[in-house]
Amino acid sequence: MAVKTIERRHKVFQFSRDDPPAAEVEPGELVLVETTDSLDGQIDVSRPGKIDLGPGNGTTVDPGRALPLTGPIAVRGAAPGDVLAAEIVGLVATGNAFILPEFGELLATAGAMEEQWAARVVELKRGKIQLTETLQLPYNFMVGCLGVAPAAAPADTPTPGDYGGNHDCIHFGQRSALYLQVQVPGALVSLGDVHAAMGDGESAGTAVECDGEVLLRFRLYPGRSIPGPVLETEAEWMVFGHGPTTDEAIAMAKHRAIDLLMRRLAVTRGDAYMVLAAVGHLRLNETVNPNCSARVEIPKYVADPLLWLGAEEPAAQRELAL
Repeated sequence: MAVKTIERRHKVFQFSRDDPPAAEVEPGELVLVETTDSLDGQIDVSRPGKIDLGPGNGTTVDPGRALPLTGPIAVRGAAPGDVLAAEIVGLVATGNAFILPEFGELLATAGAMEEQWAARVVELKRGKIQLTETLQLPYNFMVGCLGVAPAAAPADTPTPGDYGGNHDCIHFGQRSALYLQVQVPGALVSLGDVHAAMGDGESAGTAVECDGEVLLRFRLYPGRSIPGPVLETEAEWMVFGHGPTTDEAIAMAKHRAIDLLMRRLAVTRGDAYMVLAAVGHLRLNETVNPNCSARVEIPKYVADPLLWLGAEEPAAQRELAL
């Protein structure tokens, strides 16, 4: 099957219904999307080692170029009132990567921080991330940012919301699918911010940032609805929440998970809370963006029959039952 490629030169810094699509694809069609690192290629990653930031050190960074996305991609037939699934079929990094620990303070001080906070280019080798000469770690490829155009005003790329955006969930990698409510004709999907690895919660304020290539397949579920972004992995359903504080993000994720369980189990709110008490896992996706993002994880042995019809079929063939 031929694969349509969308090059990284199709670059946007917002989710907007007004941006013309870079390409139109059919539901079920394989699409290869090239992505740019989270600082738009401003860091030279050709040579591993410490990055000297600041005008006098040869490397300056414009924060206004942060988080470029590739897109938008119009999905034929997508309309408001539908649910769109973005399934990751394959995901790789291209080139090396960089890490900017506590990047906000690094940029504000032009790199004038203690040695332990030094920004660094890391080498991405076959099968391993070479953090330093002696420290190696495995890959955990993920897509940090994917969303649809909102029906209202444009949204910036660093902020997560109901349209998707920069939720930075470490589980949004190969063999996972993100479900979003379509808000405008064609959905207008944009994506980027690929990471070679990231600690859950983005606790250091950054990940292993790199260019990437993402092989995607979109699925449409007409006339369905979900309360906000929902991620499917091989073993779990993850209900996202977001807000200006971690407390607000957590509260939204819990509220939405409870409502889903009540609807599909036909149980009381108290019973739904008991399900969460027994098997629900509450995690923080990230705490460093303009909105924080949290998730409630529900094992599929509980939730699969609740969210879908035909639970024995492969995920791509299921019919949304919400």
